[in-house]
Amino acid sequence: MSTGVKRLLQVCVLLVWSGAMVIVGVVGIGKTDDLELPFGLGVAAPEPDKFYPLDKLVISLPGERYPRYLLLEMALQSPSQEIESKLIASDPLLKNTMIKLMGNKKLDELNSTSNMEKLQGEAKVALQEVLTNHGFDIQLDAVLFTRLVVQ
Repeated sequence: MSTGVKRLLQVCVLLVWSGAMVIVGVVGIGKTDDLELPFGLGVAAPEPDKFYPLDKLVISLPGERYPRYLLLEMALQSPSQEIESKLIASDPLLKNTMIKLMGNKKLDELNSTSNMEKLQGEAKVALQEVLTNHGFDIQLDAVLFTRLVVQ
């Protein structure tokens, strides 16, 4: 066979192969939706929770000789969808709840790193309760203190 015939045969095979792949794709034979991949590769990963930072708060604390102040920055962890607008609308409620909750704490409670989990848990319960009571459909997974400074 001459090289010209070989090349023509290769081009024909390539065209037939390409045409077959186009037809398979257009007709839908062998759709990837129907395939089951090993090791759970075809299963979509669940959407991770998102974190929503809130504005910082400065809270007055009662002191023995002079007043003290607490600088608090926190973020809410939630799987709820599209909650930014709900958080903006509920911002005064969230701030008021945190001022009431943290304003009653003693200096020792706030300065102890061992109390951090407890304080975050109390904040989560209090914020979830106020959000639910006021009709805000937000599920909180956690309240994280990103900065806590007592002065």
